[in-house]
Amino acid sequence: MKPPEFSHLRSSLVKIGIIVGLDETSPLRHLNKNSESSNLDQASAAYEEQLLFAVSGQVAAVTSGEGDDVGASDGDEGGTVSTPLRGPFNALFSQTATAVPPVKHCWTRPDSCVSVVPVSCEKPTMPIDWDIIGTLGIFCCPDGVQLSVTKRDAHCHGLVLTDLTGVRTYGSCLTFYRPFRLRRRDDPVCSSNDGAVSGKTDSAITPYRLMPCSDEESSARDPVYYVPTCVCLVSEYAYHTVLKDCLSGLLPQFLAAANSRELMHCLASFLGHASLVPVPPASGLSVSFVNSGKVYRCAAASDPGRPVADMRLNYPFLFFDKLSVLRLIACLLTEQRVIFVSSSASACVMVMECLLSYILPFVWRQHYVPILPQRLVDLTEVPGQYLMGVHPDLVDEIEDDVDIVFANLDTGVVKVHDSIGLPPMPEAAADDFLTQIQERSWDFDRISDRPTFSSLEEEKLARTKHQDMINSTIKDACFQLLARLFAPMEDFITSDRKQSQFNKPQFIKKFADGDQEFYKLACNTTMFGFFQEDRTSRRDDVFWRDVTIWKRQHRVSSFGERASVRGSTSREEIDSPQLAGRRASITRCSKRSTAHIADNSSSSCTLVLPEFDVSRHACASAYHQDCIEIITDRLQELGSSNSPTLLSAYYYTRGLMYEARGQILEALRDFDAISSPPMFPKSVARTLFSLLTEGDRETFLSTCTSFEKKIEHSNVENVQRSTDRVTDALDNSKFLLLMKQNGILDNAEAVGSLFRIMQRKPGHLLESASAKSLCGEWQELAQYINLNEACAHVDAAEADLYTSSVVVRSSIGVGRLVLTTRSVKIIINERRHQLADLRKISRVEKFRLRERLSFLSVDALRFIKEGEEVAMAPYVHLKEDRDLWYDIITEMQEGINFSIAQNYSEIFKFAAQNVLVYLTLLRLRYPSSAQSGLALEKTARAMLYYTVLKLPRLPDDIAKALMQRFNPSDHDATPGTIESLEYVPPPLNYTNAESGRIWCGLGMQGTGCVKVLHAETFQLEFDIRCEGRATSLLHVGTHVWIGCSDKSITVVEAENGQVLYRFWNHESMVTALVRGSKGIVWSGSVTGQVIGWNPRLNSMHHQVTFADRDSVMNSLNCLLVYNGWIWCSGQNCLVLINEASPEQQETVSLGANIRVSSLAVSSAGHIWAGGSRNDRIYIVDGETRKLTCNVVVPTTSTGLSGIYSLMPVGDKMWAGRKSGYVDIWDSHTKVLIKEVKAHSDGVRSMCIKDNCVVTGPGSSDGVVAIWDPTQWSR
Repeated sequence: MKPPEFSHLRSSLVKIGIIVGLDETSPLRHLNKNSESSNLDQASAAYEEQLLFAVSGQVAAVTSGEGDDVGASDGDEGGTVSTPLRGPFNALFSQTATAVPPVKHCWTRPDSCVSVVPVSCEKPTMPIDWDIIGTLGIFCCPDGVQLSVTKRDAHCHGLVLTDLTGVRTYGSCLTFYRPFRLRRRDDPVCSSNDGAVSGKTDSAITPYRLMPCSDEESSARDPVYYVPTCVCLVSEYAYHTVLKDCLSGLLPQFLAAANSRELMHCLASFLGHASLVPVPPASGLSVSFVNSGKVYRCAAASDPGRPVADMRLNYPFLFFDKLSVLRLIACLLTEQRVIFVSSSASACVMVMECLLSYILPFVWRQHYVPILPQRLVDLTEVPGQYLMGVHPDLVDEIEDDVDIVFANLDTGVVKVHDSIGLPPMPEAAADDFLTQIQERSWDFDRISDRPTFSSLEEEKLARTKHQDMINSTIKDACFQLLARLFAPMEDFITSDRKQSQFNKPQFIKKFADGDQEFYKLACNTTMFGFFQEDRTSRRDDVFWRDVTIWKRQHRVSSFGERASVRGSTSREEIDSPQLAGRRASITRCSKRSTAHIADNSSSSCTLVLPEFDVSRHACASAYHQDCIEIITDRLQELGSSNSPTLLSAYYYTRGLMYEARGQILEALRDFDAISSPPMFPKSVARTLFSLLTEGDRETFLSTCTSFEKKIEHSNVENVQRSTDRVTDALDNSKFLLLMKQNGILDNAEAVGSLFRIMQRKPGHLLESASAKSLCGEWQELAQYINLNEACAHVDAAEADLYTSSVVVRSSIGVGRLVLTTRSVKIIINERRHQLADLRKISRVEKFRLRERLSFLSVDALRFIKEGEEVAMAPYVHLKEDRDLWYDIITEMQEGINFSIAQNYSEIFKFAAQNVLVYLTLLRLRYPSSAQSGLALEKTARAMLYYTVLKLPRLPDDIAKALMQRFNPSDHDATPGTIESLEYVPPPLNYTNAESGRIWCGLGMQGTGCVKVLHAETFQLEFDIRCEGRATSLLHVGTHVWIGCSDKSITVVEAENGQVLYRFWNHESMVTALVRGSKGIVWSGSVTGQVIGWNPRLNSMHHQVTFADRDSVMNSLNCLLVYNGWIWCSGQNCLVLINEASPEQQETVSLGANIRVSSLAVSSAGHIWAGGSRNDRIYIVDGETRKLTCNVVVPTTSTGLSGIYSLMPVGDKMWAGRKSGYVDIWDSHTKVLIKEVKAHSDGVRSMCIKDNCVVTGPGSSDGVVAIWDPTQWSR
């Protein structure tokens, strides 16, 4: 039987259709709730639109009307529409948007048949969320519904919505007018039904109703009013032109409909076909379908990762001149607040969509509302950047904000206020763009020497080719513009084995002085941050591939200079200060077409789908079967000699249709035949593969040898839609990401302090403008400082952090004071002299220095070494700046001392970052609420974390044994608990013997992840996000298995972290993973479920049935395999399972309810069991399986007792305690050798790395420690 999830096509052209407006069943509700009802003004009033019908390929729902609510329940009465935007938009939408109405009637089509039958009136499941459906109405009728005494022409407009997750939904709306008469509602029952909402009367509803009529029934005493009705097709893909053409083709049927029910049937009939049409993958394949005798063609995207460009890209040039378009592109690249003004909603949407396509691969991530209804005009006052489209009548209602750019489509004027300070684009790139845009050649009717067309079809084809040429020219010009602007950043990306970094300050500095202002703004945008991250993370980006081709074709160097123009200009000449004046940062290249780069798809081909026949295609499965036969014939005609990309597109499309029919094996075989890696649907293939039985899997893999490799190594599945989140005000986690991307702060605690300092009020988000100001000021202060090199360790080459602006007097002369990353120096006659080495001084002291020639004393600092006389200490006279210098010098000194004492080199860098941010806040004079300089310094001093942190000195033996510390969750907003640790050594054939990795399983506020760090440098190489806490890790061959608290087990590639498989067979949290004999992997969950897995086939091998499951219920926290037995933890016992015969089981009673939390086998062959509820460790003989003894764990002043983790280390047993101590026991004598205070939180996990011990604590500590166990003998 076909699985229910395969009843729909995965990527269909149209998801749903809705009908919005008013009809005879709708109440006339004034948009203005205070409006007075009158017999005379009903035609001139604006009414609230109603969602009349919502139709998908399977369901048609009536959401408005007077019928009985058959089967309606309390939960189906609708609710407040969720905003399509984020942040401050939520409150505004909740006040103005219409609630989703209850479903009055519903029809469904059994097995996707064309006929409809009534079903229960519960709100049906739609392909798009009901909250989004309810939101659509206000954008279909932005001005509400206005009655007209004259019949107006039909018109179309597009719309784009962004939901709470940032996913864009596209729609095309057709508005036409139907005749009605106005009648009073004298029937009290009708009035009650129309005006009641949850038992309350709505005063905004008028005493009138609409009655359908014909155009001929109008008279002077009883006129006909024409009421707008809007039909909207909604898709996940940006097929603006195709959707508009479909609606235009349906218009005659809509106008001929006698009533709303017939109108709904027309729409349902079309959607019954359109929902079966697949969207082609990124390739040269287009899909064509026929509906009611009209042909519609869906072109594919040019490349994976690029959205569909189904529109005329010259729309902006129809309303603005070339210079204005270029200025708007600059506004987008620098993320300005832009409002587009137009009397045509359609023009506004298309112009904005075209402009966003111009700046690809940059993706607009701020607020985006192409059509802003009058009811939501207050949205223009929200903080942050945005793009919005408004009607000219609303401009006067918008606050006159000088920070807003107004682009008026009706007048062709782009108004940019001088206070915005929008810099011009680099001259050469701008000039070349303007040269390529030749608008005169775009006018189709200017070509007078063309022969007269013999048919309308011939003219249409010629116009289509002409428009394709225009689109290609614009794509080419925009690509070259962005290539000239940003291709030079390649020179400023430094890479090591697994990580790349971009030197943004040096990148900006390389450009001409007149161009740097533009780059400073552009490089500090959210768009550029993601663009930079994609590049430095080495993702396979189409833009950079095309840039490489473009530079080679045009002989452009990586810095954008063309050899034929600049000759042999060297980098030294570019850097030379003698090159004064405004020079072009990037020289022009010849106007040579690169359209083949922007549209480098394979040979074009069209798949013509069969026309939908009601009698033949009684269900979706029958239609898809005909499509499959057509594709099969086409593949046989093409053979294997054609383009691999084109063949892959056919296999991809046929595979989706097989999937929709529930033919899983056939779908997987087609996916396996895809030879184009970007087109391979990895996630779909994995889902289908997981549904096969073990026998079917082996059979399938025996015939498809490359399938497993494609699942492991294929690129991200091709998705032709934007899933980028809207970004405006920042929360703590986003602020942390921004700080790290700009290299400002790496320490999460320091970022939290800075976030609290910059908040307007506690609990509020941080405005992006404040964050940008901070980033810009910090770059001015620290753009030449490389902290990664200067703070690699305390003996690294030092870098200057701060230099005094005035000359000061010191004990060795007069000059300028300099604080470096490890010393205090003074510059005298351009030579540096050291006043103090921060690694050697014991303290910095404030004192009053008496002047020799006067009786006055002045503020000064002196630097005192251990054992040195105070009178001999070097000093510096600082006057009013003494407190500032004392703060920053003390912070660096304490940071160095802390770093040395804790063997935690990152602290050295954190202290330097704290100093720079402290100085930045003083330069910004932020927060503005600090009126005086003293209050400002006091507020900013909160950034000097290590100054106020007093650390106890470690005992000598612990200091020697503590080799290194690192924080795996330092890149996250909150610290995480180190739930599990696993060391994965390098492959045996790898040349670098010290390149293993430490895998850290983290738990953070209900979620988790696995951080993978280089075992020597402790730099993050990659991370793997989990839905739950990563409670257990196990290295198996070339894979790593991850057990999570969300009941899942995830198998990933050890080399790159690529997720391969995910299993959901456990009933509760997975707590343990161990390797058994014969390669079997055993997993356990807390409720007492133990499953064996075959890691070679990635399938379940055996599930254990406990004879007494109550003994391990809610206490199976760990597993151990030893001597042929699986040892399972319980409340007060250990349950043993024979690995060869799981039915054979034994129980070892421990005599106390300790809740066993850890198990380990010692070198003496004894099983050590530690519990989380008492201070004893129980020891069981591994051969006889009998309890031999127990040892008492020392108590601590914290009062916390219990063992979290156990691990054998040679002939010793290490025990991690809840109190943060690690106890080292002799495995043979059971004598405690050493008690080490290792962490400030419980030691949750341990592992062995190259004869060293790695310990991981809870979230209150969060810092992993590496120990040398040879420091402690018996």
